Amino acid sequence: MFAVLLGTSFNAAQAEESVSTDVRTATLAVENMTCAMCPITVKKSLTNLEGVIDADVNFDHKTAKVVYHENSVSIEQLTKATTNVGYPSVVSK
Repeated sequence: MFAVLLGTSFNAAQAEESVSTDVRTATLAVENMTCAMCPITVKKSLTNLEGVIDADVNFDHKTAKVVYHENSVSIEQLTKATTNVGYPSVVSK
């Protein structure tokens, strides 16, 4: 409706494609998690970064699966965020 009012065309498929082309997923191996509160702290450190869409932290596997916009946040920023709260991480192979 707004596109019609503005005299422009709007293609939802194109808009969705342009928004999602920079979305990536990384799995981080996270050290030092020893209790049930650790994953909460790690998740908060990651999701507080601009560009992170979601973080799923698994205590049993000592991993964090992070969905993020690569144009907004880097892998280095992700690992630095966890390290800064006491849980060093590296990209899992």
